[in-house]
Amino acid sequence: MPGFSTEVLTANEAAEVTRVPLKQVHRIIDAGLLRGRVETRRGSRVIIGAGLVGLRLAWLTAETLTPAARRRIVEHAIADDAAPVVADDPLKVDLTKASGL
Repeated sequence: MPGFSTEVLTANEAAEVTRVPLKQVHRIIDAGLLRGRVETRRGSRVIIGAGLVGLRLAWLTAETLTPAARRRIVEHAIADDAAPVVADDPLKVDLTKASGL
């Protein structure tokens, strides 16, 4: 999504911005759903760029999608910072509505 490519937020900040509970932020990171968008800096986890949208999307789809479908759609979402829509047949997600950011 435009504007997120340079954002770097701690897990606490990401929880606040995305409205995902901090405990769930860490669970999503631990599950590897934000692969390539999480680093450790000064002992704290930071989420980079489209990882914020991926975090929100992972949270919103937790009870709707199977773990495999959720992983695929989040991977598509974080692969391209500028993608307004991601798809994994037959699912299509409009990220402008899903991000809520």
